[in-house]
Amino acid sequence: MKKSAVRKVAVQSGVAIYVALLGGCATYMETDGNKVHESAAVGGVAKQVCGELAAAVAYPNLKITSAKLVASGEEKRPGIVDTIPEHCVIKGSLNERISPVDGKQYAIGFEMRLPSQWNGRFFYQANGGLDGILHPAFGDILGGGPRSNGLTKGFAVISSDAGHAMEKVPGIGGGLFGVDPQARLDYGYNAVAQLTPMAKSVIAAYYGKRPDKSYIVGTSNGGRHGMVAAARDSGEYDGVLATAPGYRLPYAALTQIADAQQFAKVAAQDPKTGRPDLNTSFPPAALNLIANKVLERCDALDGLKDGIVSDLMGCQKAFNLARDVPTCAAKPNGQCLTAEQKKVMAEVFAGPKWKNGQPVYSAKAWDPGLAGKDWGTWKFKNSVGPRDPLSVGFAFSTPPVSPKEMDGKGTSIIDYVMKYDLDKDGQKIFAK
Repeated sequence: MKKSAVRKVAVQSGVAIYVALLGGCATYMETDGNKVHESAAVGGVAKQVCGELAAAVAYPNLKITSAKLVASGEEKRPGIVDTIPEHCVIKGSLNERISPVDGKQYAIGFEMRLPSQWNGRFFYQANGGLDGILHPAFGDILGGGPRSNGLTKGFAVISSDAGHAMEKVPGIGGGLFGVDPQARLDYGYNAVAQLTPMAKSVIAAYYGKRPDKSYIVGTSNGGRHGMVAAARDSGEYDGVLATAPGYRLPYAALTQIADAQQFAKVAAQDPKTGRPDLNTSFPPAALNLIANKVLERCDALDGLKDGIVSDLMGCQKAFNLARDVPTCAAKPNGQCLTAEQKKVMAEVFAGPKWKNGQPVYSAKAWDPGLAGKDWGTWKFKNSVGPRDPLSVGFAFSTPPVSPKEMDGKGTSIIDYVMKYDLDKDGQKIFAK
């Protein structure tokens, strides 16, 4: 982080929490036996007319397309009603170009929201998934509730599409940017690296001073952005809040493909497509059975039987799939698993391995959460849908897959997954 500041990186593997680094007070921390004082940020007010900001900012390859003052009041979003302060909304792009690879126009699109009453701090809102969508720059504070966001707390906030716009191509639009090498770099790390100094220049033009404190906040891929910024752009940020970070997304996506191939071994064939229907590999009753057995073994390990597994590490030793879940003598009925189902689920939780026996990514922890809807969605839908396969094929592999091979039509995506050779094709994520 900044040399003048105490290094702060908050990482949460599960539910995000609001942390002190986004508070407004000065902090004291012990470092090498010496008490270090970190001064509080000094706020300010707008010194520039919002609508005239574009003319006031001189920055290479910057295009501000709109700057509009928004009055204080209610802001309605799906499921959320925020009371927001008066602020300037800026939209624009950086480094606009035409790709020499696919002939398409690319740019690092962004939105900034600058409150008229500023707290002196900068909030980079790192977004998730494959990016490509310019989410409003409210500075949502993960776990802080719908009325708790960076803008309402006085932060100057930026949000970005990470260098590409989500294309409206049925089935594969989200990943096509990966055929352009520069778009890959922007998605990987360069968008944050480019936008951060630009945003601080805009802030300086609007308030007459640069931010005293800067933070980057995100979850999943947004958490990855934060972790990468901590490594590559540490001089730009005073703190990182990374929740459930997709720390090594190529490895995680490969694991998804390997898991899909495992589930296919016990899945019924979809009569419409002739391909395995992964949802049938472990129906809800089967997942609930495993989850309940995990609870039976692990709930009380922390000394309190409350329906929650808090001693996760202890649970990995206490629970044994082969022993604790009954094996069916005939067809599964929600009270047992077949021997093949047990084998498949054991392989999935152990994690895939390269042919030399080394793990591709990591093992999974037994937890009753596998009965949740989201777990099934990730494992049975996203692994053969337009998320993980597109990430692997277009964004993470060199050379990328041809859009003609995986065009999103018919069964092209699931066919790509089922034919994927982990040891052969998986090496493409390491190619340069």
